[in-house]
This record gives sequence, structure tokens and C-alpha cells, in this order.
Amino acid sequence: MANSDVVCFSRIKELLENELEPLSTKDIRERLALEGISCDRRTVWKYLDIVNNIEEPIATGSTWTYAGGKPITDAHGGATRTPRQIIETSSNIGMAKLIVRKYGDNPPAFKKRLEEMGFFEPFNLGIAGETTPWFQNAEIANGGRVTLSRQAFGYGSRIPPLCTLAMYNAIANDGKYVK
Repeated sequence: MANSDVVCFSRIKELLENELEPLSTKDIRERLALEGISCDRRTVWKYLDIVNNIEEPIATGSTWTYAGGKPITDAHGGATRTPRQIIETSSNIGMAKLIVRKYGDNPPAFKKRLEEMGFFEPFNLGIAGETTPWFQNAEIANGGRVTLSRQAFGYGSRIPPLCTLAMYNAIANDGKYVK
């Protein structure tokens, strides 16, 4: 992402947070122009797309049945939460709905994405007994949608402590997974 995009994203976020009335894309671009910030309309839309996908509230509830599986229960549910709040409250239903929203039509793509990130590769630290993560296959023919919805909060998987630590580190590094 270019520096100008970062400046635009930052200022757009401030504008949207401080406005009482919804702003159109044109309004945003005009206000930024008055401040001497030039934003391509595509940059404005990119930001709005990100916000709508990341901050779109999800009704978590206290139980949720998906794809014919047993109901997922949630002691942290019962509210409508943003993805950030879902992570902060460790909502099982919220996490399941997030993962299904992204990968519900293609459950194997979730594991493939983790493979692309290098999640299943060993750390090779020379520690005896080091293991790599294991995920149950989420093939559609074998109940993959149900499996996927449970993997969102840790079922159908084995994650070694080093990998858990690396994932927390990725959150702290703005999404960059580092070994």
C-alpha cells in the first residue's frame, strides 16, 4: 500500500468517526481536498470496503446451528459484535460466523490459506518433540462446512504452543505472520 493510501485511510477513518451524518464518497474526497490531501476515489472505496467487511456487526446469540451440525453454544454470545469485539470476547459463535462468511462456500480454502501463510511448516528451532499444526480436512462431501465452523474456535485441530504464540504475534504485527 502506498504512503498516500495510508494517509487517506487514516484521515477517512477520522472523518467517518467524527461525523453525525453519513458522508458520501464525493463528500469525503471534497473534505480531503480542502485539507490538501489528494485521494483517488478507488482509495476511498478500498477503505470503505475494508471497514464494511472488518467492522460489520455480527449477531452472535447464545446458540447457533449451521449446516446440520450440533448447535454451537457460546457463553460470550448474545450480542451483536464487530469482528474485533468477537476476538476480544472470544465468542465461538462469532468466530464461526466470521469463518463461514469468508470460506463457507469453499471450506478447504481456509486450510489452503493457512498453508500459503506457512502455518503448517515447522519452526526448526531444534527443540525436541516439536510438532506442526494439524487440521481435520474440511471437504464438503465429508461435512466440511460443519468442520469449518468448529475449526474457527479450535475444534478439529491441534495447534502447538509455539504456533499459538506466532498467531498472537501476527495480531500484534498488523496481520503479518512471522516465524
